[in-house]
Amino acid sequence: MTLKPVKSAPRSDAESLYLSAAGARADDAPWLAALRKQATEEFSQIGLPHRRMEAWKYTDLRALDRAGFAPAQAGTTVVPPLAHGVGEIDEIVILNGLVVEESLRPERFSGITIMSIRTALTEAPQVLENTIGAARPLDRSSLYALNLSLMNDGLVLIAEKGASHPRPIVLRYVNDSVEPTSVHVRNVIVAGEGAKITLVENREAGTGANFLNAVTDLRLADTAQVNHYKFDQCSSESLTVTLANADLGAEARYENVGLSLGGKAARVETQVRFSGEGGLARLGGVLAGEGRDHIDHTTLARHDVPGCACEEEFRAILTDQARGVFQGQISVAPNAQKTDSRMLMRGLLLSEDASMRCKPELEIYADDVKCAHGTSVGNIDDDALFYMMSRGIPQIEARALLVEAFSKDVVELITDEWVRQQFTRQLTDKLGRIVGDWSS
Repeated sequence: MTLKPVKSAPRSDAESLYLSAAGARADDAPWLAALRKQATEEFSQIGLPHRRMEAWKYTDLRALDRAGFAPAQAGTTVVPPLAHGVGEIDEIVILNGLVVEESLRPERFSGITIMSIRTALTEAPQVLENTIGAARPLDRSSLYALNLSLMNDGLVLIAEKGASHPRPIVLRYVNDSVEPTSVHVRNVIVAGEGAKITLVENREAGTGANFLNAVTDLRLADTAQVNHYKFDQCSSESLTVTLANADLGAEARYENVGLSLGGKAARVETQVRFSGEGGLARLGGVLAGEGRDHIDHTTLARHDVPGCACEEEFRAILTDQARGVFQGQISVAPNAQKTDSRMLMRGLLLSEDASMRCKPELEIYADDVKCAHGTSVGNIDDDALFYMMSRGIPQIEARALLVEAFSKDVVELITDEWVRQQFTRQLTDKLGRIVGDWSS
């Protein structure tokens, strides 16, 4: 998809900064240089996303990013491991946009090739050209173009036919910059026929303002299974934009669940293309915001072949002046008969100033399908609250229990036990603050 120019305001300081950084790059592969040049031209024509772009009408990055975040320099911090049991997970650290090579530990992976983008450019260039060069995002936004223009590094993971990794692979985004900086990360995940992997992208808050723009391209061969989770702990002055672009083969299984805990602006976008019959995708997320957080979850599911299913379950819990956005589109091609696709978003507003924007869409060109969407936004159910209080539960505890139960359906989508525990712990901590603020 080629981006269409949009008539917009004069170029901002932020856009000029990013274009200057793109112009200063030097590439070692002609195919990548050509892709970067095209992407830079696209970003130059369109600039940062703004309200006149339909897909970004509720998340105006041009207004939020006025001065720009300069590209981050290589970090020097020694990142301590996450607290977990021995052998529970495999951690890979991306510090200031660059993979910490010592954290890869390829000896822990059987039937799986794992390396950084920087290494792959010299050792496996054909793999990158066949994936990054042939990527087919359903919506190629200007931030996708910016990522392609400025990406420095990222993870390349190739699972062979039948390979199965027993532990979650946790990709940690860490930024130790003092000044406001940006990182543009590109990950390539290829799951061969029947392969099974669990990938976790963990965006850690850090201490300063920063901008993470991460794109993860996933290719699932027939019968492959990828469980993909995202944890976003974006600070109140930072921006996060992540895109998962998944292409599913026949009878492939893709699970994508995200937890967004705030930020000046956080957008989690998931695009799924069904390219083989019998594919299944389960998408979900919880948006939990307070203060002036702005959290946006956007999904696009494209059914190009018959007999595929997509289940989407999202929840938003907002207080103070937090703003939430959910946009979901299900598109069914004329020959994609027997499609079964549904989406549901429910929002819980715990203050008068909190707001939620929902835009579900169905685009159906086949006649033998089961497709549905639903949204609802409101406050705590007074009848449920009264019932619990009549059974002797104090009001504040009853409210906390109801808020926690509100997200249960999303948590139950998570099949990996370690991820489910982390998801529940982080969400419970956040809800404790939200409900506490609400009750005071």
